Amino acid sequence: MSAYWSQTERLIVNLMKDRPAGDVHSALRLFGSTKHTLDAVSDFLAGINRGDSDAVNVCPDGLRDLIAGPFIMPEEVLSDGLDQVFQAKTVLNINLPMEEIEHLDKKVARRMFGLDFVRLPNNEKLFLAKMLASVQARIDLLPPVEWHFSPNPKKEAAVIILSDHHFGKMVVNDKGRILYNSEIARYRIGDLLPRRVVKLLTRYLNPDEIDEVHILMVGDIIDGHGIYPGQEMHQDVHSFIDQAADATTCIWSLIQGIRQCGHNWPVYVRGVRGNHGRQHKFAIVENNFDYLVLQQLKIMAQYEDAGVDVDFGPEEYYNHEIKGWNVHLRHEAPEQPETPARKAKFAGWKDIHKYDIMCYGHKHHPANTTYMDSPLFMNGSPIEIDDLAERMAVMSRPSQTLFGISTRWGQTFHYNVYLDEVPDAYAKS
Repeated sequence: MSAYWSQTERLIVNLMKDRPAGDVHSALRLFGSTKHTLDAVSDFLAGINRGDSDAVNVCPDGLRDLIAGPFIMPEEVLSDGLDQVFQAKTVLNINLPMEEIEHLDKKVARRMFGLDFVRLPNNEKLFLAKMLASVQARIDLLPPVEWHFSPNPKKEAAVIILSDHHFGKMVVNDKGRILYNSEIARYRIGDLLPRRVVKLLTRYLNPDEIDEVHILMVGDIIDGHGIYPGQEMHQDVHSFIDQAADATTCIWSLIQGIRQCGHNWPVYVRGVRGNHGRQHKFAIVENNFDYLVLQQLKIMAQYEDAGVDVDFGPEEYYNHEIKGWNVHLRHEAPEQPETPARKAKFAGWKDIHKYDIMCYGHKHHPANTTYMDSPLFMNGSPIEIDDLAERMAVMSRPSQTLFGISTRWGQTFHYNVYLDEVPDAYAKS
């Protein structure tokens, strides 16, 4: 993946091609790209100066106006050095009337009532409101994607459940050893998971029998802030923006691994919010930064890969049809339906949503059972042991879920994709 230059990155480099390579590298890092070295940026700039076809700007018309500056930033943020790196006065621009932007700002700001109201300064609330408004404005401007894939009823769909990544969270054991942090999360979700999913799909299964891949995100992708007292003591990344950037980059790596493995499978991404994405335990539940990850993935799909379709809704559930079967997504549900109260919940949801399969997370350990012949998949987490596992006295190997759906049979294969490896720097001595 290190040699891949996205269209967005090419545009950024072209906008700054007259600047030193160090400035260009800094700008790419600010926009969420960390995979290219300074030497690679220098080589790419040299290619642009030579007129190499691989290095020229191939972005669609109008993309310059749409992504020039990912957020409408307040002056106090711009004066903090960003304008020195990215020529903010000429680049921070959006092709929308100012009154419409102001209307979006106010609309989002109103919905953020209760946003960490004790500790978060008003100017930071304004920044977050502007950021969400700007992202939503860009999504609304996107032209419809031309979709050319027709499902084959004789083939299967592969389904990957993603949840409970908690980007930003840090876990330390009783001996002071780091068990999970942002670096381990990036390794497990952005590197290890794509490699193992692609290996399962292409070597352990018959890839000729698969014609589409679905990624179902069921919440708690980022760790958030203010969810419980002292949460900041258990984090190594506190910023929503950085948490969302890590998550988006890693999930996009998974998507690209699937898209580039040689089978040209279309990838459908669907998602719901979790409880940790909200800004504060008293904030309105719809104000959830899991949505920001999904919004960013939708923008990436629009401009980077026509074979990726991203969608999500405002509720805590989402119903998605795969091979004629209704798959019901939500963040939290009981582990199993074997008590009267839990049976009543699954029965109620089945009556309301008419689901055939349900996917959910929240408990950080996987489980697979059924209710009235409908498979129930509770997803695991890449974290392994943490404070939640300790309180519940349940620990599982870090994992995410992969399963199959066929038109005739419904659920077919099922794997727990285990992620119990860490970068060398965190390995046990």
